[in-house]
Amino acid sequence: MIPVKVPTGAHRQRTGGDMTGIGSTSAARSAVVVGAGICGLTSAAALAGRGWRVTILERAKDLAGIQTAGALHLWTNAMLALRRLGLAEAVEAVGLPIEQTEYRDHRGRVLATWPVGRIAREHGVTDLALGRKDLHDALARAALDRPGVRLHLGVECTGATQDDTGVLVTLDDGRTLAADLLVAADGIRSGLRAALVAPTQPRYSGYGQWQAVLDRDHAAGLLPVGVERIMFGRGRRAVVHHVRGGRLLWEGILYGPPGRAALRERKSLLLRELAAFAGPVLAAIEATAEGDIDAQDVYDLPPLNRWSTGRITLLGDAAHAMTTNLSQGACQGIEDADVLSECLARVPDIPEALAEYQRRRLARITPLARRSRRVAGIGGLSGPLSTGVRDFVMARALSTVALRDHRNFVAAMP
Repeated sequence: MIPVKVPTGAHRQRTGGDMTGIGSTSAARSAVVVGAGICGLTSAAALAGRGWRVTILERAKDLAGIQTAGALHLWTNAMLALRRLGLAEAVEAVGLPIEQTEYRDHRGRVLATWPVGRIAREHGVTDLALGRKDLHDALARAALDRPGVRLHLGVECTGATQDDTGVLVTLDDGRTLAADLLVAADGIRSGLRAALVAPTQPRYSGYGQWQAVLDRDHAAGLLPVGVERIMFGRGRRAVVHHVRGGRLLWEGILYGPPGRAALRERKSLLLRELAAFAGPVLAAIEATAEGDIDAQDVYDLPPLNRWSTGRITLLGDAAHAMTTNLSQGACQGIEDADVLSECLARVPDIPEALAEYQRRRLARITPLARRSRRVAGIGGLSGPLSTGVRDFVMARALSTVALRDHRNFVAAMP
């Protein structure tokens, strides 16, 4: 656990090594962002875009060390946030537009089709499919190109104290770093979260996720470009869509006890477990080299009722890691960065601004995270009767109430 103290009394002296001196002694306010993942980079770019000086602390020795495999779908709401932050163009340059999202059963029968491309265009943006590494690289370039942003690699935050004048961050080499604001974007196992709120342990979602991005030569002809296909089976799920360069993401989701993601024989496991799936899933897995398959058990966090204390706040998975069922994890972290920077620009007092950020984000995130958890349970149904009923209901709900709710959700200001 990282100790976070809130001292009282007189103004605190800011001291330390060559990383100090970025506090509020000049007109520009300063922030320390812990974590250089997608959410940390977006928040750094967002704050710098509003005139803040930002130092990013990342414990890995290079950015490649924190880049994860696979790809993701940035829905309309995330693209709207990126547009407000001036980052949409940089992200669009490495993404591939998604025109429609198909929901099918494992035999290939269409349950519903969402016109996500048209919905995005109604709001002046584009739904995008991106490789996670491509998105991370684009955000890193965009953030570090903004004046006032510095990245320190191989550095770990071991503690922080704060008072009414600022925050003092302690580093693992004993140096200290002074700032006006501390943003913890250090992921689902955030040490700062454990210190800010009651220690909260990640909980297993009930499934593991295997994925890879297939190269252009092997992906050709497996799926129409611009289509995202999500397929539901008995205690299994699969997702396929293209990313830039003719490559194809595939994901296999298997429900069951934790630990199977650590097995070495990943390819044979998937080919066996997903044997009943129609369409491109098995062909994509078969064409993938064993060593290119990434696997992990999926965890989320119970919804928190507090993200901030004083001048310190949580952002992204550190605050609200959720299951992958709604594909909103990264999207909501991007929204966090947008709302955080907007609140800090509008409300001069930092603790008050963070309280407003927390209020707005809790109202949006909490029901979404609970819904994602419920959908995870529905996806885990495995009996022939229960999955038949599920698919029957989904075929009707996805085309009506769920699509309407999606339109309202992605268009709503976070």
